[in-house]
Amino acid sequence: MSEVKQDCLVMRDGEERITDNTILVDCSTNGLTSKPAIPVFTEDKLTLQSTLYCAQTFSAAHIAWIETRDWSQDKKNLFSIPIP
Repeated sequence: MSEVKQDCLVMRDGEERITDNTILVDCSTNGLTSKPAIPVFTEDKLTLQSTLYCAQTFSAAHIAWIETRDWSQDKKNLFSIPIP
């Protein structure tokens, strides 16, 4: 992928349309570095972090499940406390 636009992903061989309901996940960073914990859920974005020790993929699935709940932002963060 070379660019993210409002309505599409621009790739080498063309574009892929996306909708307002599309969730894009940036997995291009080193997820095993030590960083300060911040809330997973904020008003305009979701920050993937470990919520269980040594279980990055399960943490991501857990956060995705929480995102699908019709909960307040505070409740979502209560059930997804990051482990720095």
